[in-house]
Amino acid sequence: MSKWIGGGIVLAVLLAFAVAGIGLFLSFQQQGVQHEVGIDKQYKSNMNNYGQLSLKVKEALGVAKLNNADLERIIRSSLEGRYGNDGQGAKQAMLWVQENYPAKYDPSLMANVQQTIIAGRTDFEAKQNLLLDKVAAYKELTEVFWSKFWLGLAGYPSKGFDWDKYNPVVSETTQETFDKKVDKGFEIK
Repeated sequence: MSKWIGGGIVLAVLLAFAVAGIGLFLSFQQQGVQHEVGIDKQYKSNMNNYGQLSLKVKEALGVAKLNNADLERIIRSSLEGRYGNDGQGAKQAMLWVQENYPAKYDPSLMANVQQTIIAGRTDFEAKQNLLLDKVAAYKELTEVFWSKFWLGLAGYPSKGFDWDKYNPVVSETTQETFDKKVDKGFEIK
């Protein structure tokens, strides 16, 4: 009878280890999935954010350009009709423009474009930093012995996971500066 009890205890301990091992395996497998899906989602969100910023800026510039082109066409045809092509009456022409089209040309359009760019870049920077944090957390998880063992056993990082894909988007100047390890300073033209 004591052999059965001793054998049952050994079997129970082995079973407990097996259940714990399976639990650890499944837990780390789930973490691998969550990290890779989260990183890829953030990457795609960053792409969407940057794409929307580009479209907003293009559209805002298009409105400003259209606004200026409309104003120029309207003023030119109106002035030529009223004052002729001989260049006289410039003061009266400017008075006429101010009277008839005071709000048509809005210099704040370019300020709005600039604000859109600044706000968009700031938002994009925050999203890039979030992506970098997610990649760093996953990289750390894959480098620590215990989690590296269990993640590796579960097949993570997956074969299709490309660490370099998730590097931040930087300007050519920034890339060149970091590649050459030389900063030329800012050039203002």
